[in-house]
Amino acid sequence: MGDGVVDGVELTAVGESLNGSITSGRSLNSEILVVLVQVVAATPPDPRALLARADALRGKLRVSPLTDARLRAAKAQGRR
Repeated sequence: MGDGVVDGVELTAVGESLNGSITSGRSLNSEILVVLVQVVAATPPDPRALLARADALRGKLRVSPLTDARLRAAKAQGRR
């Protein structure tokens, strides 16, 4: 399963937990519900660690920040 976040739930964590669902004796739908409840009930991530991870990724990508002006220009270019 690809990385991503849906309403604050990391899809990677859900996918990793579902890998053993066939042997658990539960249906896939039941397993999905169990895993989602476990992920949502887990302690929230440390905001500082999350921001540090974002900063590290931003440094690795080396892209300039998206500003209102750049967004307007991209929209205008796409409408041509």
